[in-house]
Amino acid sequence: MGLIVEFDAPGLTRVVVCCDASGQVWSTVAGAFVAFANADIADYALSIPESPASSGRYEVQAPTGTTRYLFCQQAGASFALADLQAWLRDVGIVEGVAEAERAAAAAAVRTNLTTELARIDAAVGSRAVAGDAMTLADAEDVYHADIAYVPDQANSRDEYAVTWMRNGVAIAATSPTIRVISWADGSDLVAEVAMTEIVSGTYKHTETASRIPQRQIALVVVTATIGGGLRTAKRLVRRGVT
Repeated sequence: MGLIVEFDAPGLTRVVVCCDASGQVWSTVAGAFVAFANADIADYALSIPESPASSGRYEVQAPTGTTRYLFCQQAGASFALADLQAWLRDVGIVEGVAEAERAAAAAAVRTNLTTELARIDAAVGSRAVAGDAMTLADAEDVYHADIAYVPDQANSRDEYAVTWMRNGVAIAATSPTIRVISWADGSDLVAEVAMTEIVSGTYKHTETASRIPQRQIALVVVTATIGGGLRTAKRLVRRGVT
């Protein structure tokens, strides 16, 4: 994970508890990630020096394998379970629980933490990952269209271009269409018509018969079938004086 940096009030005794992907905690005594045990709580506090002095900037190098961590304030000479429970209260995890029940609530959080982190890691690990990219499930895909409008006065025509994208990457579409609607009265300037493919994922339509009037606004509506579903995108465009 590299360098861990925190900004807080100057002069504090700050520590960090580091966990790996399986939910084990770093032990400064064992020099490795180990299963959490209440009796060894003091071993899990990695001291964070203030650097530079009196700056309120605290930094420490995270152990290799750290995937998540939490900052705590150490109240006494050594890190104690009460310090961890105080952090839980500060962030509202056990807020509103009677004082006598807070220790039990904190223990329940710790018991469930490893299971929950393992569940999340398993869910993430089941996805195909290439570099920094993760493959989404079909239901999570995001589709959109980049719609361009260029009035070509020299040739007395309006040019429309559409590039369909899935998760930010151009993708080929089936049955792409375009419709242009007058913003003034809602009538069709261009009734729904098929578009022509230029390159994979990018389509065009050239309109000479029913152009957008000068200084007028129109709504461009495009549709296409991608990924087994009908996709629709819209964009307002305006023709100037040309």
